[in-house]
Amino acid sequence: MDGEREPKGTPSGGRFARESRQDMERDLTEEGFGDIANNTPSVSSGTHDMGMNAIYALTDHTHTEEELAPWFQTVRTGDAITDGLILTAFDCAWGNWRKAVDVDGQRLFSNPEYAKAVGEQPWRWDFALPAGLFDRGLDTTQWSRLVAALNDLGRFGLSDTAIIRRDLRPPFAEHVAGLWDGEWERAGMEADERTSQNLDSNCEYVACDLRVLAEKMDGNPQHANGLVRYETRHALAGFDYLTFKETR
Repeated sequence: MDGEREPKGTPSGGRFARESRQDMERDLTEEGFGDIANNTPSVSSGTHDMGMNAIYALTDHTHTEEELAPWFQTVRTGDAITDGLILTAFDCAWGNWRKAVDVDGQRLFSNPEYAKAVGEQPWRWDFALPAGLFDRGLDTTQWSRLVAALNDLGRFGLSDTAIIRRDLRPPFAEHVAGLWDGEWERAGMEADERTSQNLDSNCEYVACDLRVLAEKMDGNPQHANGLVRYETRHALAGFDYLTFKETR
């Protein structure tokens, strides 16, 4: 799609004002991204050995630990069992957004810390999460970071066009209601139709190019290993960041 297209749902004004951290220098290395969620440096090869998790090595997986590293480094615990289960979840979630949206087709876990992290987002990653991960004592903060990584990884490589739901009452939260694979014009029509169907919900739906939105939100993104990551926590509920392949 045209990366220069101005999305109908472009954020503007004070609602999306970035905190002073915008001007902080990002620590960028060849090994990977820094931790946007907590403003910490990127993980170096000295603290994370690619392909060395014995638990993950024993699973039947599609993606290597190195491929998953840009997301894994934001949630790594240092416990081999927990980290192996997290890597397994990431492998299952990669590009599997449509399955996450099918909430009725999933068995849902009742872990209270996980439930707090998921909040009211209209999709779930329970299908990708190994049951054993819920016995590893993760707190709400850890689950929140894990869910944010799953949200980004689940849409990574798919269409950059999305349907955004925007609440018309404070705090004016926005979230991705769905990804769109078809033509841009059709996405706009779909958004208008959803708005018409929810006139009593004090919300509107808009078509948005996620890459354009991310570029407007973060003028100083992180770059590493052919990927670029934008902080978007103040634009999209559930997404601390959005990751794309470099285009130039």
